[in-house]
Amino acid sequence: MEVRRARSRIDKREAQRLVGETIRDIGILMVVFAPLDALFQEPRSSAVVSLVVALGLCLIGSGIILGIMDDASMNYLLRWAPTVVAALILVVAGLLLQASNRRDAKRDRERSPCMPGETP
Repeated sequence: MEVRRARSRIDKREAQRLVGETIRDIGILMVVFAPLDALFQEPRSSAVVSLVVALGLCLIGSGIILGIMDDASMNYLLRWAPTVVAALILVVAGLLLQASNRRDAKRDRERSPCMPGETP
């Protein structure tokens, strides 16, 4: 009876490998379909597509790393994960803010044309 229970369970290493494969597959789908979706959208936003592709590439790398890690490395990664996630959120927020500022500046230039003799 004990042998059958042990076989029906997935050990921690196998579960970690499966989660790594799933994360990698999500990243691959994002890298493939985000640019494809952007081709068919009328207002194309290259900054958003670039961020989604970059996130997809990060997920692919994370999935590969997660699939080959041992327990000691996993504990080290989990200890630093909140810091890395917070840093990534700040970088993405900064990039989105910069894109928003550029869009607003472009909109302002289009609304108010320059007077003769002024430089934009």
